[in-house]
Amino acid sequence: MPSTHLLFKKMNTDKILKLKEIYEEFLKIIEITKSCEDKFKQEFNISDKDKYKNPFWLRYDLEKVINDVKMSVISKIITIFNKEYPNIDLDNKHLEKFIEVRINKYEHEEKGEIIYFEKIIKYLEELESHKESFALQYLTKLALQLIPYNLRKKNYNTPRKFKAEEIIKGDKLILYCGYSYEHPNKEYISYILKLINTILSEVNPATAEEYNEDIYIKYYQNGRFDIQFQKLDNKINKENALKVAKFLEENQEVKI
Repeated sequence: MPSTHLLFKKMNTDKILKLKEIYEEFLKIIEITKSCEDKFKQEFNISDKDKYKNPFWLRYDLEKVINDVKMSVISKIITIFNKEYPNIDLDNKHLEKFIEVRINKYEHEEKGEIIYFEKIIKYLEELESHKESFALQYLTKLALQLIPYNLRKKNYNTPRKFKAEEIIKGDKLILYCGYSYEHPNKEYISYILKLINTILSEVNPATAEEYNEDIYIKYYQNGRFDIQFQKLDNKINKENALKVAKFLEENQEVKI
């Protein structure tokens, strides 16, 4: 059976290259509108200073349309990748660095956007080939934001290193979601549950789902919430809580 990496290259790269073809065809709109603008200008003797009277002078409108399409194309690329690896941090800011402004051959004011699809594919394949480490870093980074603020900071400007024992109480992880009881930050809670699944079940962090066996989550109005491990053996419960807390302690300086 082919490796997951090869499957990603074959299935997803083909989709991205097809998207490239469609996008490049769309960019012909620049030349088409410019041609119509020039023909109208010649036919009706419109000077450059009266270009706003030319119905085909669409410079600013066209720039907005191209930008909107560009961002939609990037969003589609992200969707293709994240469908395969939902726990890897990939958003617009990662891909925008592969977009540059091209000076159009007609005149210096005319600009068109080019997306360097080959560079994007190379970048995505780099992420894919290191998917476990990238995903584990990302899940850990988000989970650490649920550590109570007073344990992470001495004051606003001074970080503090916490100990595993400070975020557990028996078989419970003591965390803080920063919202009221009615509006817990469920997205971040989802990430720590995926991290717990990675730590305790040793699943692939790039595709890990939420850990939902033998746990109970209790929310409080001050934003605190507890994750309680509830296996029949209380010793295992405490060991699981400590194992997760120790992982967070050892990786509290993780950066992506």
